Formats: sequence, C-alpha cells, structure tokens
Amino acid sequence: MVRIPEFWYIDDYIPSSKTHNLKICPHAKPGWYHHKEAYVSAYELCETSLNSGKVCSTKGLIPLVSRTRETLRKAARNIGFEGEAKWNLYTYEEHRAICHLFLVEYATRNSQKAVNTELTPEGFRQGGLGSGCTTGTATINGAQTWSFIPTGSSDSLGSGSGEVTVTIQ
Repeated sequence: MVRIPEFWYIDDYIPSSKTHNLKICPHAKPGWYHHKEAYVSAYELCETSLNSGKVCSTKGLIPLVSRTRETLRKAARNIGFEGEAKWNLYTYEEHRAICHLFLVEYATRNSQKAVNTELTPEGFRQGGLGSGCTTGTATINGAQTWSFIPTGSSDSLGSGSGEVTVTIQ
C-alpha cells in the first residue's frame, strides 16, 4: 500500500490572467479544502488464477484488462474476511489527491512529457512521467496484448519518480 498524506489545498484562480495557482499545505488552513490521509494499492488489480474471478494486488503478476468497473468493484469488495473493512477500487478522491500532488511536484499538467531527472533551480522536477508502455504491444501465445508489464516493475524507484527498463521474453 502507498500512503497519500493528509493535506489541505486551495485553487486560487485569477480571472484577469485565467491562471490557476494550486496551493498545498500539510496543516489546516481556514477556507482550504481537506484531503484525509488515504492508502491506495501499490499495484494494479490482478487475478489470483486464470478465470478465478478473485482479484489481488500483488507484485509480479500481469494487470487485468478488458473488465468492467462493476465486475472489478464486486471482485475487490470480496477481498477480506467477514467483518473487515472491504476493499474498493481507486476512488475519485484518491485520484484527485494524486493529481494535485503531481501538479505541485512537476509544475505541469502534461504527465506524458518525457522523463527528465534534473531538478529546476527552484527544486521542481522537470518533464513528466513519459509515455510508459502505452506505445507497444507484445504477442503472447499468438495473441497481441497491451497488458504485459508485470506489477512491481518499478519498485526499485521506491516512492520516487523515474524510469525503469523491462525486458519482455
């Protein structure tokens, strides 16, 4: 699991210049919006075994594709024991928090800019996260697939940003 810290934020919009200034603070500020601490899965959802209908978030597996949100939502809520808090899919609140943190760290809205590990003089990251594996396919057992990068392939980066190379056999 990856921790999204608690923070407060505000979007100061300046109509004359049509400029948004997203501000984030680790402690409460009057009039600012609050995002509660949250945890999200470190890995994409995977099936525990072929066509089992059971899902998990585990390193080294191939992520699920071509499933409806409803199917995956039901499968996620089946994880855990009776009486435990149930899992859920990645929610809008967590998505928005991750986007806000990305915008502040990279000072850009273009997440697909090429990766650039050099910091700006102000200490911001440059570039973006790159296009990832969105431009390729692999042929496995005679069929083309877009889901071929095993989960956990970028674990060496920890909570940082960067690129890793994955060799597909």
